[in-house]
Amino acid sequence: MASGIKPSDSCLTVYNSIKMNHSHPYAIFTINTTTNEIDIYKLANPGSTHKDFMDDMRKLESEGCFAVLDYCPPGARTNNLGFISWVNDKLPVRRRMLYASSKDGLRRSLEGIKFCIHASEMEDLTEESMTQAVASACKSTR
Repeated sequence: MASGIKPSDSCLTVYNSIKMNHSHPYAIFTINTTTNEIDIYKLANPGSTHKDFMDDMRKLESEGCFAVLDYCPPGARTNNLGFISWVNDKLPVRRRMLYASSKDGLRRSLEGIKFCIHASEMEDLTEESMTQAVASACKSTR
């Protein structure tokens, strides 16, 4: 089921900048129901930490969002691009459905994603969860 909501051009530009230049540790996107587009909510400053990411995601706990994370697990040598769908189970059904039906369209437009996480509670967004998702993705590509 597709919502008809597409990523804005600026979303794709930001994603490609993160992918090619590792210019920002993460970007957060939200659905703009006025324009029927997925727009940039926040582009993290270089040097932002996982704690900053968690703080930003906590702010969207009552709204929902998507995020792209340029993540380097502890002890790893390379970064991995991750796609996160953050839709709290406590959101109204209509809001959850809107994000669920828009997720695949955005995800397909982002080439090079290494791991995906569907988070429904804050514990799904911890650094440990990210590391496990990267490890699972690496095992499945061998």
